[in-house]
Amino acid sequence: MQNLVIEEIKQIKDDVEELSNLLKTVVDDGASIGFLPPLEQKESVKYWETVLAPEVILYVAKINNEVAGSIQLHLVTKPNGIHRAEICKLMTHPNFRRNGIGRLLMQKAEERAKQENRSLIVLDTREGDP
Repeated sequence: MQNLVIEEIKQIKDDVEELSNLLKTVVDDGASIGFLPPLEQKESVKYWETVLAPEVILYVAKINNEVAGSIQLHLVTKPNGIHRAEICKLMTHPNFRRNGIGRLLMQKAEERAKQENRSLIVLDTREGDP
């Protein structure tokens, strides 16, 4: 994959438009990630503007500076769950699927979970999702 970069995003404003387009595209394509199609662009923007929190780690995959995918690692903060993390909103744009981007995003999230001393990672999924 040429010019693939996976970066942690700590401020959403520079990427909100592309991330919103990614979310809208994958939801409208049938992904089951908490939204129903057709997804309004303003709802997608609103989601991204509120997603970042201290316990949420957001990675974005970019190819030639274009958003190709994203993943969130949510660190559980409850005292009985500090060994856990949850994978949320793993998405790859349809134009970039079947190139290993999802796998690379998962590896990045798993590495970070280990750094955060999380021994259990939870991922809810649905068979047949794009």
